Amino acid sequence: MFLLRTLGDPELIVDGVPVRLHRKNLGLLSFLFIESGRPHPRSYLSELLWPELPENRSDNNLRQSLHILRKNLDTQSSDPVILSTSGQIRLGPGFLHAVDASPFFHPPAGCPAIHDPADCRLCRTQLTKALQAIRGPFLNGLFLPECEEFDHWVTGKREELIARSRWALDRIFLLLEKDNRSQEGISLLEQFLKFDPFDEEIHRALMTLLWKTGNRKGAERQYAFCLKILKTELDVEPEPETRGLLERIRSEPGRPVPSDRSSPPVARSEPALPESPLLFEWRQATALYLDIHSTEALGDSFIASPLLGGVLERIKEFGGDEWRTDEHGLLAWFGIDGETERASIRAAKAALEIGRIVSQSPEGISGKVIFRAGIHSGRVLKHSQKNTPDPTGMISKSAMSLCMQSRPGTILLSSESFRALRGQMAPAGTESVTLLRRRTQGYILPVEAGKESLLEKRPFIGREEESRIFKTLYAPGRGGCLLVEGEPGIGKSALVRSFLQRATSMGATIRTFECFPHTRIIPFSPFVQWIREFARVPLGTEPDLALDRLSEYLKSLGLETDPDAFRVLRSLLSVSDASGKDRPDTPLPALGQKTFPLLREIMKARARRNPVVLLTEDLHWIDPSTGALLKEALTDP
Repeated sequence: MFLLRTLGDPELIVDGVPVRLHRKNLGLLSFLFIESGRPHPRSYLSELLWPELPENRSDNNLRQSLHILRKNLDTQSSDPVILSTSGQIRLGPGFLHAVDASPFFHPPAGCPAIHDPADCRLCRTQLTKALQAIRGPFLNGLFLPECEEFDHWVTGKREELIARSRWALDRIFLLLEKDNRSQEGISLLEQFLKFDPFDEEIHRALMTLLWKTGNRKGAERQYAFCLKILKTELDVEPEPETRGLLERIRSEPGRPVPSDRSSPPVARSEPALPESPLLFEWRQATALYLDIHSTEALGDSFIASPLLGGVLERIKEFGGDEWRTDEHGLLAWFGIDGETERASIRAAKAALEIGRIVSQSPEGISGKVIFRAGIHSGRVLKHSQKNTPDPTGMISKSAMSLCMQSRPGTILLSSESFRALRGQMAPAGTESVTLLRRRTQGYILPVEAGKESLLEKRPFIGREEESRIFKTLYAPGRGGCLLVEGEPGIGKSALVRSFLQRATSMGATIRTFECFPHTRIIPFSPFVQWIREFARVPLGTEPDLALDRLSEYLKSLGLETDPDAFRVLRSLLSVSDASGKDRPDTPLPALGQKTFPLLREIMKARARRNPVVLLTEDLHWIDPSTGALLKEALTDP
């Protein structure tokens, strides 16, 4: 008999004896066992584990690895364990449960799916044994840094296993509590913390249960362990609820009163995962964690100041959602609303803008406020409620860890996030970081460099036909439109930058409109960005100052004599008038009719000075009003 152990340090056990395998052979075996539901092309497995080698060499390595695995496994069974047909590799039938993680993925015999342990004795028994088998994180210590895709698979599967095991623990723990089986509950909680030592809810539940059973010293030691792991890995203190529980344990005599829970139950009030059957759908998302704190405040707590309003505006502007603001920092998500495209890029741009706001503020200039940020991408539950996008906490904690390891004035990205920025931005450097007990590479974006200087600089080679088309369109006395589309990573950004560099050398003014998922419902959103920049009326500008600058802006364009221009711009930018009203008195339909021709005149006035090139990023998210205006501009003689 054989068993593949993956819930901790990976190892293959044959007849009770560990078998030494090369790390890539162990990685291949783990992948085939965990992903046993489908066959895998040989070419994919070769690329997964030997991406740096030519095809013939990687295929030869795969052939040798399969031979070694079969040599160790097929002697234990009359049926072949690993099947190979028509260029496809898969696990043979009947071996699904030969891996210790299987109970979290496959139901027991006689059950069509994994059910709630409260409703199914077979599922309860299987999941309890699976929790007891946990020795550490999934494939702990098996790192193949040269195999980026395999590393991403391990990270994603680790997150999924934490989610599945936490779902099982929540329900089984409640059953044990109900039956007053405290020692079994303590054992399961301790096992789970080997899997996810950063889960403070589990630490609190274990502290409470130890206190409840009379082991006050054990509860205090559990807090000390929680404090050590959070300070070492995340550089943060335990949550106020955890610190408060410790104070109760130390100050209150005896055991806690059963009716007065000192900590929330392990099970959440709203289950983070589906009930039954246990099915998962995932999507990619990006977490941005910001640390903006005062150097003068006690404990360097997260600053709640006028800066916070600008921070939240920038997060929203780039299509992010503020999720949590606490004493340590601010967590924002990008891509959880289904708009996963360019989520990492939008998070990075938002962080750079926020860093610029902080560094240019009076507090930042005087050094009284420090900014740093961390960005990490991973999978979140597709069906998840708004309050549980990351049920395992792995993505958000990774972003927090990156933030706490970054230097002031910098943004630190994980490799999972930075790979989406390749071709878009070049890092100022890299550094080795510890990401939840895993050594990996971090990529540094300094705020002071600015977005333009971070653009990846590579020699532009080829694309002669596309360059000829642009040269034809960009000619004196005429305008035109050029659509650049294609799959991610094929060089669209480099091609566009080469166009813009040529236009700049010929005296053109370049303006970029960035469209985001949330701006599709905001009329003329890109033009509002443009006017705010040129008129020097950023969000939060005092009304009187904003009105003066709008007047100056119209005068610079020669449009000060237009009686409606001022009112239209004031409405478009939501600037209050002197009487304190939020909107002008002109009826909204009338203002809407006047907005279109005014913006067209502004474009013409700019173009009369010198040629203008408008770059619209992510055109598929453009709002209908802007789309119609640009379409008319292209047909205007």
